[in-house]
Amino acid sequence: MKKFLILALVLFAGCGSSEEKRFTVTGNVSYAGKPVETGSISFVPADPALSPDGAPIENGAYTCAVRPGKMKVQITGSKRVKPKKGDDPNLVLYEDYIPAKFNLESALEVEVTGDMTADFELK
Repeated sequence: MKKFLILALVLFAGCGSSEEKRFTVTGNVSYAGKPVETGSISFVPADPALSPDGAPIENGAYTCAVRPGKMKVQITGSKRVKPKKGDDPNLVLYEDYIPAKFNLESALEVEVTGDMTADFELK
C-alpha cells in the first residue's frame, strides 16, 4: 500500500504547474553504485499545504520542474523479478529495492534556488 501511495503522489503531483515559479532540477540517482533504472523522485516542500513535485527516474536520470525552497527528497526504485514457482510465467512483477530511509523515512534534503543539478548516490 505504501508503494502505491508514493507512486500516486508522484503521478498526481506531476512535475509542477504553471501557477507558480518552478526551476528545472536534473540529476542522476544511483543505489549501491548502480544507476536506478526505474523509479521516481519527489521533492516535498516543508509546507504541508503545498503538493510535492515529482518525476520518473529512467536509466538513472531525472528532470523535474520544482518550486523554490527547502525540499525533502524521496526516492523509490523498482526492479523486475521473476515470478515465483506456481505463478503465471507471463506475470510481470516488480519489487521495490530502495530502503525506506531514502523514501518514506527520508532525511535527504535539497535547497532549490534556481535551475540546478542534484545527484543522489544512495548507499
